[in-house]
Amino acid sequence: VKTIGTETFRLCSEYVDGMITVSTDQICNAIKLAYNDARVVLEPAGALAVAGLKKHVEETGVEDKTFVAITSGANMDFNRLRVVSERADDSEKSLEITIPETPGAFRAMYAKIWPRNVTELTYRYNTENEANVFVSFQPLVHIENDFEAVMDDFQSDDFECMDLSCNELAKTHIRHLAGGRSASPYERL
Repeated sequence: VKTIGTETFRLCSEYVDGMITVSTDQICNAIKLAYNDARVVLEPAGALAVAGLKKHVEETGVEDKTFVAITSGANMDFNRLRVVSERADDSEKSLEITIPETPGAFRAMYAKIWPRNVTELTYRYNTENEANVFVSFQPLVHIENDFEAVMDDFQSDDFECMDLSCNELAKTHIRHLAGGRSASPYERL
């Protein structure tokens, strides 16, 4: 929908007290919540109310209240469920790491992540001196600030790394293009 309808705008102006914005991951999580709770597969637009309500409760810390989220639509393409399932998991964190292109560097990088569950890894030779790695993993839940500790560990050993956990562009596109174009004179397309 490019523009809101005149009547819808009039009603919202009169009755809506506020707006909440949610991310794609929060919408996917709301689809998962609805499925787990009621065995209903909502379309993303229909899950907006659940995602917004969940975010409102988390931000305000309100307790002992009853809330209602009006959902609609089950216009979900079966092939998109894999993407929804992947994005609904908010326990996953993503990093872009630049490592030296030397023997043992990949093992040293992975040793900093172990024993965490690695859910995705893309390795891209960049130059004769370095490679780019896109990695997603689940931080250990029993250790407070585990993800931050992993990043600190990388940076203390001079591995360049960037947190891409909340980067929508990285989640949808860059993970498939880790490192961009290679400068290798031997690579052929």
